[in-house]
Amino acid sequence: MRISCMVLFFLIALPLSAQNDIKRIWEPSITYTHRLNDLWSVTSQLAAFQSPDLLERVEGSVMGLRRISPRTSLGVGYLNRQITPLEDDTGVEHRFILQYGYQIPWGIHLISHRVRAEERIRESGNVHRFRYRISMRTPLQGERLDPGERYLLLQDEVLGSFSENPFTADNRISAHLGFLLKNRQRIEIGIQHRAERLFTDSDVVNVALLSTVWHFTN
Repeated sequence: MRISCMVLFFLIALPLSAQNDIKRIWEPSITYTHRLNDLWSVTSQLAAFQSPDLLERVEGSVMGLRRISPRTSLGVGYLNRQITPLEDDTGVEHRFILQYGYQIPWGIHLISHRVRAEERIRESGNVHRFRYRISMRTPLQGERLDPGERYLLLQDEVLGSFSENPFTADNRISAHLGFLLKNRQRIEIGIQHRAERLFTDSDVVNVALLSTVWHFTN
């Protein structure tokens, strides 16, 4: 029953139509979280975007998080991206990030909210972007997630970009199957649909993304 409810949640948020050809991307990534103490942690990530014909871009990021209550956290981060033809611009992007996170249990599910403000610095100019993501994680075996078990993760994220160009927005919805290993590592495999350039005069760009993530935690 709970699986049916989550699949329905996923389907409702999917775009009802896709007018353009869908770009296909594979995004492999690896993350490492180092817990400094009960309040502070640092997460680093290395990721790549690979289309069928081209390595589209490579990026690395680091994020410092401060837990301010059992359910909330604040973070600041930096990302460096090598931009290639997937983007309108080419060159290097420097991104500075402010983040607020909030989690709340809902039965056996864990609901997470994340809000980000980003300053994207490129040779062509700066872009201010705001992002909101809601996610739901649920164990697939039993009433809680234990080492050696699987889980389902559903996410929907809305992004709005402000710059000298007209306002643009994206919507990204995804479903991931995760495995919590006994050594506290996690592996996630997911699919994501991105609808880009919403609310503009341009045609909506549709991207189908296969995500594979390996999480390490000390």
